[in-house]
Amino acid sequence: TSLRLLHPFMPFVTEAIWQALPTPTQPPGGEGGETLMLAPWPEPDERWIDPGIELDGVLFEVHFPSRYVGWIAGPGRSALRTTDGGRSWEMIDVEGLDLVIDLHFLDSKRGWVLGSKGKGPGSKGRLLYTEDGGKSWEVQWESFELPFISLTFVDAKHGWFSASSAFP
Repeated sequence: TSLRLLHPFMPFVTEAIWQALPTPTQPPGGEGGETLMLAPWPEPDERWIDPGIELDGVLFEVHFPSRYVGWIAGPGRSALRTTDGGRSWEMIDVEGLDLVIDLHFLDSKRGWVLGSKGKGPGSKGRLLYTEDGGKSWEVQWESFELPFISLTFVDAKHGWFSASSAFP
C-alpha cells in the first residue's frame, strides 16, 4: 500500500522496489510482476475508521516512538495519543499553544511539541517539553518573530527545529 501511495511522487524508485518484491508465483529477484503503475489504488479498510473520533482541523505530523505508543500533531491546540498501536486514540490538550504543528517523542513519556501561541501575524513560536506523557508541558523555547514548522530530536539533549516567515 505504501508503495502505491508514494508512486505518483517517486515513480522510478517505487517501481524498482515493486518489481523486486516476491509474489505468490515468483521468487525475489525474478522477472518482475505486474507493473506498479497499473496496480489498483489502495482501498480503505473499514476496521481502521473510528467514528468515535470527530476532528475539526488539520493533522500535521504522526510519530510512533514505539510499536504501541503513537502521537499525532493536531487538531488545533491538541495532540492525539495512542498506547495500543492505534486501536484507540485519546485527545491531549497541549496547554500553552493555540496550534500544534509538529512533535517528537523519545518514548512514551518524554517528548517535545512545536507550535504557536496566538494565530496570524505576531504569533509566538513555542517549543514545549513533557516528561509525563503529556499531562504537563514546560516551555523550553519561544520566538517572538517566526513560527516554527519542523522538529526532530535524536536523544534527550540533541535536536533541532526550523522556522519560516512564510508560515501562516
